[in-house]
Amino acid sequence: MNFSNLLLRFSNAFNRHPYVDLGLSVYWATMNVGARFDYEYGDVFQWGEIRSGKGTTYKFYTEGYGNNYYTRYTTSRNNAKNNKPDYQSTLLPQDDVAHQYMSGSWRMPTIDEMEELLARCHWQALLINRTIRAYRITGQNGNSILLPQVALWTSSLHEYNHLAYCLNFNAHTPRIDSQDRKNGFSIRAVLPQNQR
Repeated sequence: MNFSNLLLRFSNAFNRHPYVDLGLSVYWATMNVGARFDYEYGDVFQWGEIRSGKGTTYKFYTEGYGNNYYTRYTTSRNNAKNNKPDYQSTLLPQDDVAHQYMSGSWRMPTIDEMEELLARCHWQALLINRTIRAYRITGQNGNSILLPQVALWTSSLHEYNHLAYCLNFNAHTPRIDSQDRKNGFSIRAVLPQNQR
């Protein structure tokens, strides 16, 4: 596929970050956090961490201590430090990578918003420059974004508190998944329609 055919024209931006209206409940950023182009993976972050490149072990995870025990974002006594959960299941703005990097009303998508992207849009698999697997995601209104095939965090904690929800790929098929919070994944931001 010719790379020039993948370039999209963006007429909408908020805080200098372009977005696309896919006809969904939120607008979607055109690039991952830390990416210079829409086909790049961008930076990777542990869930709830706002600095990238810290590693993928509990040694580097400031919200955790030991294996499957956490100081914050816990809904179960079994995973909470001193058996005192905070019952916070969605990342707060200070721990939301998209909000911290892009400011304003930008934030990470919730599990519901990621499910909406998966269910209400057409996903077309692409191969860019013969090496980069990606998807053109087209909304029912005809607008589209490009998304590299890379795992993306949501802001939503799983009921098993050592996990958080993400978009992942199984044999190149996009699906909702849950992964260990210490793993490093990419971030694609969303913008609430009423907060531009």
